[in-house]
Amino acid sequence: MLVNVKSLVLVFVFLSVVSGNALAEEQKELSFQEMWDKAHPSSDKPAPKVDAPKAVAPKAPAAKPAAAKVAKPKAPAEPKASAPKAHEPAPTPPAAPEPKVEAPKAEEPPPPPAPPEEVAPAPVAAPEPKVEAPKAEEPPPPAPKVEAPQAQEPPPPPAPPAAPAPKVEAPKAQEAAPKPSPSSEKPGFAGTVGSAEKEAKIHEHEEGLVAPVGITGNWGGLRDKLEANGVTIKGVYTGEFAHTYLAGTPTKSETIYHDNLDLTMNVDTEKAGLWKGGTFWVYGLRNHGSNPSSRMIGDLQGASNISVPKDQFIVNEAWYNQDFADGAVSALAGLHNLNSEFCISTNATIFLNSSFGIEPEISGNVPVSIFPQAGLGVRLRVKPVENVYVQAAVYDGDPSTREWKSSDGNMTIAEAGYIKGASDYKVGYWRHSAEKTYGGVTFSDDNGMYGIIDQEVFQFDNAEHSSASVFLQYGSVPEDRNAITGYMGYGIHLHGLIPTRSVDDLGFGVANAKTHVDTEVAYELTYRLVATSWLAIRPSFQWIKNPGGDPAVSSVNVGFLRFEIQL
Repeated sequence: MLVNVKSLVLVFVFLSVVSGNALAEEQKELSFQEMWDKAHPSSDKPAPKVDAPKAVAPKAPAAKPAAAKVAKPKAPAEPKASAPKAHEPAPTPPAAPEPKVEAPKAEEPPPPPAPPEEVAPAPVAAPEPKVEAPKAEEPPPPAPKVEAPQAQEPPPPPAPPAAPAPKVEAPKAQEAAPKPSPSSEKPGFAGTVGSAEKEAKIHEHEEGLVAPVGITGNWGGLRDKLEANGVTIKGVYTGEFAHTYLAGTPTKSETIYHDNLDLTMNVDTEKAGLWKGGTFWVYGLRNHGSNPSSRMIGDLQGASNISVPKDQFIVNEAWYNQDFADGAVSALAGLHNLNSEFCISTNATIFLNSSFGIEPEISGNVPVSIFPQAGLGVRLRVKPVENVYVQAAVYDGDPSTREWKSSDGNMTIAEAGYIKGASDYKVGYWRHSAEKTYGGVTFSDDNGMYGIIDQEVFQFDNAEHSSASVFLQYGSVPEDRNAITGYMGYGIHLHGLIPTRSVDDLGFGVANAKTHVDTEVAYELTYRLVATSWLAIRPSFQWIKNPGGDPAVSSVNVGFLRFEIQL
């Protein structure tokens, strides 16, 4: 039994030598990794790792090259047949050194990466699939390149650049164009009556100021139909109580009531289906009651701007205006109120004293086409650049006759203005060509110049349109031919000062009319309370120093209570 064991040992040694020789032959052609795989075919650990390469589908095609390489090992496999020839014991000692070749087995550190490719055929194929793998990888790069053009879906984003279509919203910005100061479009208040429309233009909003239809309603829908066809009819009734306090000679203390009724019709030719840029305006005026200045106060400037010397019911204005070049040029002709577009401070219109409308150095010295009876005239206005305008007009020298006679002369006026936001800056010059006698001397004409500043100072936070503005008026005329030799007015206009009264107005102004004797000074504090969209109540107090410009006359205190109803 012992002999058999020894024999088996010898046979095993012999086979080891032979296999070592065979391995030595193969090692000449195989890589170190392959040698390791050959030397450890029975390793169990890699087996599970072999599953990983099996999971790699690409290695399947590598089987073909594996077969080719398997053919090579078959050639050396024939020496295995000659293995019996190697039974000579002599080879046994040399075989020992070849197990030393197994010393590379000590180089087991490199093999660990190899074990994953343990399957003998697979590892041989492994290098080749690796080569093929990069080839397979090469296609992927182009594939992403193909996807890159797909990523050129950004061209659709260029389509969003078509979002410049919001530029179509630019017209919306054009809608905002009206928002600039109304006076930048049409200086003054041509085609308006009552304080509501004036305040709406000054503060650039009608909500809460101008009633949509007035107290008389929509007339069964007739008003809407008319407006849709370019015809707008409006009416305003203004009543006023005036009472003097602490009045001295020649004034007296009493209370009077006077009023006026304004009826207007505006026709927009474009809406009426006629032509573009045309406007017809007709203004009927009825006045009734005594004049506070002549009856109670005795002042030069006119404490109430609705007072008239006598009762009347007339067509105060009737004119036609045509705009050209989108309003850059405008021409007007007819019965026209000079003060609706010339020599007017927008922020001073809140006051009741007449000097805060037409300056007294003009109205107090020459006949002029203003309230309560406008005369014939023609006016041309040009806007050479944005925010700048130049306008000039010629009027009948005596509007009371409404007959343009050479003996009455002409009233010529020119004005240039610069408008920036809610601020206006204006300068003007006027000349009346009729002969004038003053102080026993006859003059061939009369003339004067004026300047006006309306400046917004700041805006309140309590409402969108709330603001504080100041104004300055100045007028000068030759002293040798005029009773009123100069004028200066100034004040402050607050809109929406009280948070809960965002459409009310508060103002304080001072009007100085200089004469050859002294200066008449009128101080006015006024408030405009919007009770409803169609009703405004306007209490006002005036302290008039040197009435008539005469220092010998005591000062007069006057209280007014005015109300306006939009019809």
